[in-house]
Amino acid sequence: MLSIDGCPDIELPVLTDAFGNKFVDIQKMYAQHKVCTFDPGFMSTASCTSKITYIDGDAGILLYRGYPIEQLVESADFYDVAFLLLHGELPNAVEKKSFRKEITYHTMVHEKIATMLPSFNYDSDPMNVLCGAVAALAAFYPESANVKDPSMQILACHRLIAKMPTIAAMIHKILLKGQPTVYPKNDLSIAENFLYMMHSMPTEPYEIDPVKSKALETSSFCPRPRALFARLRSPSPVFAPRTRRLSPALRASLVRQFLYCTWTTSRMPARVR
Repeated sequence: MLSIDGCPDIELPVLTDAFGNKFVDIQKMYAQHKVCTFDPGFMSTASCTSKITYIDGDAGILLYRGYPIEQLVESADFYDVAFLLLHGELPNAVEKKSFRKEITYHTMVHEKIATMLPSFNYDSDPMNVLCGAVAALAAFYPESANVKDPSMQILACHRLIAKMPTIAAMIHKILLKGQPTVYPKNDLSIAENFLYMMHSMPTEPYEIDPVKSKALETSSFCPRPRALFARLRSPSPVFAPRTRRLSPALRASLVRQFLYCTWTTSRMPARVR
């Protein structure tokens, strides 16, 4: 019950998340009582509920579908985690094989996407170019607009998962390095393919470093420290109060897993004018 001077008492429901944290539901407070809340930066407000992610930085907890991120880093790969996020459970051997094949055979993009990329200015922000290229995919797959068909939505997810590394590598090659694009190979994993498309040249063979590949694959489903810190400083999409710091154990785990990857795969080369 909420008491405010000049207003009748307001009864607000109290919600509880999976970890026992309490939340006051104020969704109908303005509509029914013409009273608003003031919470700059959502410091004490959860913006939505989520069955996918749970974050509690103070306690060093980061969960995907209930699985601790440390467990996924140690025992799962990209395909396991992508399947988990989509379907809520880790795949068995048959499901993983089928899912990996589905992703592998969607890695190619329409050639008109590649011919569109050089039209962007040489100093365009790569993220803006990526947004434009992803938006353009809707023109090639109009059936994905059918939001009432679950099968079409899953197919759209598979296409995005598969094509994002290809498009990102094309942007790197065309806009940042002025080199010919390299197409994906079906016998490589998604992380191996990304390294291959980013750094190989048609004139010579390219050997994929397994350490870089493993680091990149892990970072693809676990946020790098800087990204996670930023997320903890911004409105959280999980149904939990936002937290501001990581436990030393989780911080060390994240840094150890991704520092090498950050230095070896994220450095931007000089632009070709």
